[in-house]
Amino acid sequence: MSKRWFTADTHYFHKKAVEFRGFQSVDQMNDLLISRYCDRVNPEDHVYFIGDITFGKYDESTSILKSPPGIKHLIPGNHDSSKFMRDWEKDGVFVIHDPIHNIKLGGIHTVLCHFPLLVWDRAHYGSYHLHGHSHGNCKYPDPNTRIMDVGVDCHPDFAPFSESTIIKWMANKYYKAYDHHAETIQPE
Repeated sequence: MSKRWFTADTHYFHKKAVEFRGFQSVDQMNDLLISRYCDRVNPEDHVYFIGDITFGKYDESTSILKSPPGIKHLIPGNHDSSKFMRDWEKDGVFVIHDPIHNIKLGGIHTVLCHFPLLVWDRAHYGSYHLHGHSHGNCKYPDPNTRIMDVGVDCHPDFAPFSESTIIKWMANKYYKAYDHHAETIQPE
């Protein structure tokens, strides 16, 4: 049975990411990120990359993105090249989605977007929001809302998050209204 995984901000080949993550080199960082991914993901699994995959050139980036297992989905971030995405989709490396993509996790509507959103589709009905971009440093107005940064910097092992981990983590979260929907809160 296939599983679903979620990650963001891998920043392969990014020298600044090497520094703030405490690695000695780009190769060391890339190798560890790929290794932690491969430890978890099986060929039939779906992996959602929620933006900012690589800072490398097309050929070097494609070589490390093609080989790991899984059906890879990309929700683009601010550092993802349109040309790379077109070629990756054409070559079967990624299924490319719009910058805001909706799925269901455990039957709950879930919004995937690289950027953290204050208000998202069906939030007032209890939906989830998964994002990247902030490398674990986003100062949410209320950290108990149903929003989660799934970037590699938020995982203790720099690995993708499993769907079951996200559902368990979200179970203790709630909806906080930041607009006129405060009066319309209903369970989904």
